[in-house]
Amino acid sequence: MNARLLCLLFLPLLVLACDAESDRSSNDGTDTGEHEIRGTTRVTAKALTNLVADGAYVFGAHGDDVLAIGPNGETKLLQSHEHGVLLGLAADKSRVFALYHDISDGYLVVSVPREGGAPTRLARNQAIGWTGTGEPGPMAVHDGTLYWGECGSAFSSSGFVRALPLGSANAEARVVAKDAPCPSSITFSATHVYWSTYLVTITRAPLAGGASETFYGGGSARNLVVAGDAIYWNDWASNKTLRRPLASNVEPERVGYYAPELLGEWKGTLVVRQDSSVGPNETTNDNAFVKGAEDILDAAMAEGTLYWSTRKGTFVKTL
Repeated sequence: MNARLLCLLFLPLLVLACDAESDRSSNDGTDTGEHEIRGTTRVTAKALTNLVADGAYVFGAHGDDVLAIGPNGETKLLQSHEHGVLLGLAADKSRVFALYHDISDGYLVVSVPREGGAPTRLARNQAIGWTGTGEPGPMAVHDGTLYWGECGSAFSSSGFVRALPLGSANAEARVVAKDAPCPSSITFSATHVYWSTYLVTITRAPLAGGASETFYGGGSARNLVVAGDAIYWNDWASNKTLRRPLASNVEPERVGYYAPELLGEWKGTLVVRQDSSVGPNETTNDNAFVKGAEDILDAAMAEGTLYWSTRKGTFVKTL
């Protein structure tokens, strides 16, 4: 049998084998190409953290720099590292907000137009805070108001949750709660703002203003998220994901094992990030949106669009 005939016989099998291997290697969303991969696109080669998404844009931190990624994958540097350690990000329809901490200057909140431009200083607290919390500082926008948390000294009851109305150029931040030891997560219901702390698990205050109160005082809560008529969180002490109705004093129920991040609700199901997958709570390989990924660093979800980052870059997928 001559060489030409051998090539004709075995070339189709080699092509099929290569295609199958390509499918296996690209299905985890960590392929190094910039092209579309089964509904998954690598939008930047940079591994971003503190991801914040609104369905059209995603914002994230690369080191202490703030980047914006547009609908077509264009990447823009919005804020360079010059204010200290970046602790948290939030965004509304026109601006991106960044929470920084400097060991000598305290906390600083700045805003940057989401299309790029000069930063604006919004608030500054010169008290020297303790930032050794091991997770990003909480920051979130709700109904035209920016909320963020500040730690006080280590292991003390000092610390604040602050709120700044965004509709007025001369608005000043108000104190939502003081004596809040290192707030580590912020989320909202229709009537309240909720946050977790290191000494009291979950606290809440009316959005309209008023005194704060303990919502749940057991365990050690992280990653709060409100979905439907309940609040979910990760309990670090028991290694569980817990759920409790917003309008009830019942004990929380276990709905899953501890996940590094709770992303919110999608079609009635809580979506979580694990170390190598993103999908519905109690994710298996059969129902995961992303599976077999390599060390997922962060994730965000908005309007049916999922973003996640690994050491190979940041990716987007329409759910």
